[in-house]
Amino acid sequence: MAPRKPVSRADAQARTVSALLEAAEHVFRTKGFARASLSEIASRAGYTKGAIYANFSSKEELFGAVVRRWQTSTVSEFFEVIVRATSADDLVRRVGAWFADEVDTSIEDYPLNGDFWVLAAKDETRRQISATAFAVGVDVIAAVIQAEADRHRIELQLPAGTIAQMVQDIQYGVLLRSNLARQPCGVELLPLVLSAAFGLGDEG
Repeated sequence: MAPRKPVSRADAQARTVSALLEAAEHVFRTKGFARASLSEIASRAGYTKGAIYANFSSKEELFGAVVRRWQTSTVSEFFEVIVRATSADDLVRRVGAWFADEVDTSIEDYPLNGDFWVLAAKDETRRQISATAFAVGVDVIAAVIQAEADRHRIELQLPAGTIAQMVQDIQYGVLLRSNLARQPCGVELLPLVLSAAFGLGDEG
């Protein structure tokens, strides 16, 4: 049997970071940013607190990485949904169904974001982390929307960046309303906005 290939330092670090992010996401979601401890996160990941400081300078930076990973995952899901669309109408239908499910499953996650935003309002470092994560999300969504508009030969009624900003604002606004109500509220807004942005429903 061939000898097992040794794990490179870069691969080992990537596995460590992945385990830390997964553990941090769980702890942040269950306890919120303020009450989450780095010791608990490290223990859940199977490492010491030193492993966190070897990869992240602070709890704020670790949280920012968790938020970026969550946003990347959400954008990837959004992308997978729309690339299956066969027309503009089908795209709006698919996005609407995805968004309703996203809101339903993410209601309990909102307090995590809200906890961090309250803290961010009082600290410039946290504010910049949050603002950067939002900006990156808008840029990625804008690129996806423009690519799909080109593929389906859709003449956008607004710039892709503006649509992407509206998508993000609606997403978080609906999540806030839904969390307060403890049930999905306003999930129809995103498909309505996309229909208008894509110029659908204007005929007749």
